[in-house]
Amino acid sequence: MRRVLWLLWGVSLASACAEPDERAVGLEGERPTFEDALWNDGNAEIAHYRVVERRYGTLRDGEATLIVVKETFDAEALVKADGPVEPARTLGVMKLNHLLTTPTGVYTYRQMASVFLERATARPVKLVTSSQEWCGATHKRMSIRDADATLHAASYFGSEGDRAHPVRLDGRTVLADALPMWLRTLALEREGAREIRLVPRQLSSHASPVEVAPATVTVGAPSTVEVPAGSFEAVPVTVEHAGGTDVYHLRREAPHTLVRWDRADGGHYALEWVRRAPYWSMNGLEDEGALAPAADPESEADPEAESDPEAESDPETDPETDRNPETDPETDPETEAATDREDGP
Repeated sequence: MRRVLWLLWGVSLASACAEPDERAVGLEGERPTFEDALWNDGNAEIAHYRVVERRYGTLRDGEATLIVVKETFDAEALVKADGPVEPARTLGVMKLNHLLTTPTGVYTYRQMASVFLERATARPVKLVTSSQEWCGATHKRMSIRDADATLHAASYFGSEGDRAHPVRLDGRTVLADALPMWLRTLALEREGAREIRLVPRQLSSHASPVEVAPATVTVGAPSTVEVPAGSFEAVPVTVEHAGGTDVYHLRREAPHTLVRWDRADGGHYALEWVRRAPYWSMNGLEDEGALAPAADPESEADPEAESDPEAESDPETDPETDRNPETDPETDPETEAATDREDGP
C-alpha cells in the first residue's frame, strides 16, 4: 500500500512540474481564475489608472482604463458571437480592453489594445491594437488559430506601411499585451520563476517585425502598495524581457486586479478606482461620470468664495449668468446626437 501511495505521489509531482505542451498554442494559466462565478454576474471589471508614460524621451502624465469582461466568440470567425451561432461553434473568452491616453504638447496619443484569451485556459486567441494621433493612425490584428500566426499591420510610417509579419507560437508563448490579464491566472501563492516566450507589446504607433524572445516571470512575496485608490496587499510579479524589467503588482485578494505597474521605461500605472458595471448599457447622458468616484464637496469648496457674499452674485464669476442659451450644449437640442446601443461588451 505504501508503494502505491509513493507511486501516486510521484505521478502527481511529475504532472505539477511537467513542461508546457510545445504542440499547444500559448502558455496555459496555472489556475482557472476567470472560470470563477464572479465573471458570470453580467458586469465588466473597469479599472482606471493614473499613468506616467514616456513619449519623445520625456515622462508625461496620462490616463488608462483596463476593462476585463467575459465574451462569447464565434470559434471559426474569431469575432463576437452576436448573431445566430451554433453553440458547438462558440468559444468562451476573456477580453481585455486597454485604453491609453497620453497628451504630448499640442496633440494627444489615443491608443487601444483588445486582447482575447480562452476563458478556460488563458491561451491567446486574438489581438487587435490601434494608435491615433495628429500624425496618423496605425492598426494591427492577429488571429491565432494555430502555431503559425500572422500579425497584419497597417502603419502610417512610410518605412512600415502595410505588412504581414509571421509570428511563431508554441506552448510557452504569452502576449505582452495580455500580461495585465494573463498574470492573474498564475498561482500567486507559489513564489518563484517561470520561463516563457514573450510576443513584444504591440500597443504602439509603430509596426515592426515581431521577434518572440525568452522572458522570465517571477512571483514575489506580498507587500503593501499605496496607490490613489488606497492601500492594498499586493503580490509583485516581475517580468524580465528583452526590453527590460516590468513589475506588475496584483491584488492578493481575488480576482487579483492590477494595482500598480512599474514599467521598464520608467513609467508606471497606479490604480485610481475600480468598478464592476455593465458599461455597454450606460451610454446615456445621465450616465456620464457615473463610474468615477464622487468628488468630496468639502475638498473642492473655495473657503474664500464661501465667506465672500459678493462672490455668489458676481456676474463675471457666476456660471448661470455667463450661460449663453444659444450656444450652450446643455440647452441646444441640435447638439444632441443619437447613439448606437450595443447588446453587450
